[in-house]
Amino acid sequence: MDWLPLASAALGGLIGSGSTLMADRVRWRRETAERTAERQRAEEERKQTNRHAMYAEYLTALSRIRNGLREMAHDESASAAERSARLQKVFLESGAYELRSQLQLVAPESVVQHTEGAYKSLRRLRMAIEEGASFQDAAYLERRDHYHGQLGSLKQALRRDLSIDT
Repeated sequence: MDWLPLASAALGGLIGSGSTLMADRVRWRRETAERTAERQRAEEERKQTNRHAMYAEYLTALSRIRNGLREMAHDESASAAERSARLQKVFLESGAYELRSQLQLVAPESVVQHTEGAYKSLRRLRMAIEEGASFQDAAYLERRDHYHGQLGSLKQALRRDLSIDT
């Protein structure tokens, strides 16, 4: 009996099976890497979407505060106690304080610094109004303009973080 054809067939089968196993292993690694990369992209997109929504809520809350402060600055008939109570209510109902705390957890430090700056400038504007400043007073106008500058800086920082062209 001639063993050469039988050995050649067996060796060919081993080589074919081995190359198939190797090709399957390479394909499995590539597919695993692609799935991992896709999961990471999806997670990053989800995080960015969540930050975008939180940023929009925070800007809305700041706007609510600003509008409430403007209304109080125009209302010169309110007593000091009434003014203080209404201003406190404006801040509490806006939700900005809570959102600010959430942003401190999820936003990069560059954004957090700007969120703090905008919020604190509104608090300084509130203090001026509590002290009796009206919409025409220099103290009010100076602090209002400072807030607008802080708000502009905050918006730029948010756009940078979200990679939105400015």
